[in-house]
Amino acid sequence: MLGLGAVTGGAVDAERGVTVRHEPLGWREVPLRELLERATGLPVRVDNHARALAAAEVLFGDPAARRSMVQLFVGHVVDASISVAGTVHQGPPSVTGDGGHLPVPGSTARCHCGRSGCLSVAASDDTLFEAATAQGVIARPDRGLLLAAVRSGDPRADALVRERARVVGGALALLADVVNPDLLVLTETFALADPVYLDAVRAEFALRSHLHRDASLLVAQRFGADALAVAACAPVLAELYARPLPGR
Repeated sequence: MLGLGAVTGGAVDAERGVTVRHEPLGWREVPLRELLERATGLPVRVDNHARALAAAEVLFGDPAARRSMVQLFVGHVVDASISVAGTVHQGPPSVTGDGGHLPVPGSTARCHCGRSGCLSVAASDDTLFEAATAQGVIARPDRGLLLAAVRSGDPRADALVRERARVVGGALALLADVVNPDLLVLTETFALADPVYLDAVRAEFALRSHLHRDASLLVAQRFGADALAVAACAPVLAELYARPLPGR
């Protein structure tokens, strides 16, 4: 057993093993590495999940990721990361950046930062699931229920997911225009579950990108439902691959 990896959203100080800030959970300065090492007796590596997903893509994914990549994670939180020449940018002291506060035109969703229309709420699972519940698509905010509604062909569920795809595609276009990477990787439930929603993201991306980048550079995270588990392994394995013979 090499160790245990743990990844969370928000601001994570990988060197200290601390989740500095995670708004949806209300976490501040949670010593995650210390808590897990005490509970398991294993060495623990902690990181932000968007950075860890980028590291996993560099290690195990598309070869283009080793040149340059932007990774966008869309879930209960929205996080982005950047990798260049096989190295994931860490950023001082604990965040790569904060793509979750990119403005989304037309959105009135209230963000925890006090402003309205931030990507972190406009595209979040919470906003999507609450809208689906309010429209009677699902009985309660739940990922599985909305996935089932989409797969059953419910047009209201389809419309809600397509609207999120539009928001995500616009955000990816902005990120791509700023960074101009070789690869864009999206981790998002519905794009992973059905290629038609990845196509919807790509269509909006192609419409919004001022560089008119080929939408084929945008791919879904290849690890499927295991994406976050693979990402959690990445900080542990990256250290091993970087120094396979420590002390020699």
